[in-house]
Amino acid sequence: MNDAKNSELIVELETASSDAFADPTHADLFSLRMKYASTPLYEPYLPARLNEKFAIQKLRPKEMDESTRIRIEAYLKNTPVDIQIHLCAAAMREQFGDSDLARSHVGFAEGLLHSILNSGDGRQRETAFVVISVDEEYDCLQAFALTLVKQAAYDDQNGKHYDCLEVMDPTTGDRADMWFGTDIPREWIKRRLRAHLPLTEPVSQTKKRRWWRFGGGLTVSSIAGWRVIFTVAPILIAFMCAFLTGIMFGYLPARKAAQLDPYVNRANEPDASTETKPFTPSISRLYFWV
Repeated sequence: MNDAKNSELIVELETASSDAFADPTHADLFSLRMKYASTPLYEPYLPARLNEKFAIQKLRPKEMDESTRIRIEAYLKNTPVDIQIHLCAAAMREQFGDSDLARSHVGFAEGLLHSILNSGDGRQRETAFVVISVDEEYDCLQAFALTLVKQAAYDDQNGKHYDCLEVMDPTTGDRADMWFGTDIPREWIKRRLRAHLPLTEPVSQTKKRRWWRFGGGLTVSSIAGWRVIFTVAPILIAFMCAFLTGIMFGYLPARKAAQLDPYVNRANEPDASTETKPFTPSISRLYFWV
């Protein structure tokens, strides 16, 4: 049932994306972004997808060939509302001499950006820009030619999530705060956590300690989609380091002390009856103590 529903959502998204791409000026691209965020294709923090996006963005127009077209089209099929990749697609089409399709990608990217900017004014929490990924926050910064100074995440009493970016205008030096509503990506993270909790929760009390040994690796792999492999070599290396440390700083000093003659050792100790002068701290010591 879920597979059929997911397939139906993906088909609806593909149809809506095609219609919006054909006429982005009259399309409701905000609804398209929300529709995409409700499909199983919405996975904003998967490392494989982020790495593919970074690799595409690194390509220069002269380096783009037929394989680049295939990569971009495959990426946009799974992430049809990515502004930066649409701009890369425009550069690729210009390189291939298809100016009309390049302008379509640019117009679609501009429409996606305006759908973010029209969702609020970003001046405070109540009027924050609604985004579905962190990348859209940086897209807004690039649109305004602003420089990021620092950022912070906030949660209010109603369970709403926000990112606050302190930005600066490099021409004037003026600073301001830009607010983004991040409920959608944060909810994705929560769903991901809930879906994978059985992988890290102990099955029984007897297995609790064994599970927690690998809990960190399993949690990271389940949330981020990374593949974590446990091998024997690091375990043996850690054991040998601990073993050698115990030998060098534990067994050897104890063995040396056990070989001493107790009578000779006792005779070399200072006389307990000898009077010792009381410690009188200097002025400098008192100064630093205070």
